[in-house]
Amino acid sequence: MSIPLIPVCNRPIVYYQLDLVVKSSFESVVLVVKDKQEKEVKDKVDKYIRDNTLEKFEVHYIVVEETRDGGDVEILRELGRRQLIEKDFFFIGCDVIVGNILFDLADAHRKYDASVALAYSGPCTSSEASTKKIGSRKANSNSAPKKKSKKSMEYVGLIKKTISGAKDNVSCARVVYSKSKSNFKESEKLVLPKALLAQCPHLSMRSDLHNLNVYLFKRWILDLARKKEELRSIKDDLIPFIVNRDGRTLNDIPKQPKMIRQISGDSTLFEEEEKTWEETERFKVFSVVFPQDMNIFCERTF
Repeated sequence: MSIPLIPVCNRPIVYYQLDLVVKSSFESVVLVVKDKQEKEVKDKVDKYIRDNTLEKFEVHYIVVEETRDGGDVEILRELGRRQLIEKDFFFIGCDVIVGNILFDLADAHRKYDASVALAYSGPCTSSEASTKKIGSRKANSNSAPKKKSKKSMEYVGLIKKTISGAKDNVSCARVVYSKSKSNFKESEKLVLPKALLAQCPHLSMRSDLHNLNVYLFKRWILDLARKKEELRSIKDDLIPFIVNRDGRTLNDIPKQPKMIRQISGDSTLFEEEEKTWEETERFKVFSVVFPQDMNIFCERTF
């Protein structure tokens, strides 16, 4: 059985995603389905529309081959080829069950003119102090979360911002560093460019956030996905690629940095041949973090 059809509380997962879209006042959606599940998914979606009397709600389908596996960036390429997207758009993964979070993403996207706004599930608000500040010796041991959370698969560097009308304890931040732990070589340590640290003195490194696979993209991201054929995963490849451009153009090749000293067990300063770090206006990624103790359920099922 495909993931969108797996029942959760006697409802297929795709129903929860349709709930999110409908409750956010959207009138159309594009569903990407594999060819072998096409008929079954369409039957379930048609039933959802009938049961909720959504006669004016439009559903467009993109059917891909079962054997085709180019990662979820390939979905962006297919959207670009089909020319179904004319404006900025939300991308929601097939394994997502979340509450009404799209408005907060839209607020951050508009206020900061973000290339990408993405959603994270964070720790309970009581453990917010566990955030590691660059330059501090260690985090407050009394601020550890009471419950053992899932192990995060990425390191994220954030600079906190604000968004108007956000729910209590929902935070917004500029993402200035992103790297998947799977991209680290054996025994490799977390390293941060010295220029980045100088430009962002209030940088917070997080390893306790979980990507919810919900994004708000600028339309031109589809063109970028088609140009960069080596990108496969949105979370592991596309987002780090955009975040770590550091003001460079697509055709620039970053120079190899020279290590000068290690500042902690998992952080190393590098002195780059290029001395400046610029906040590019074209590549801007903002995150919205939803704490786990909110009254809104935000989680990935797999």
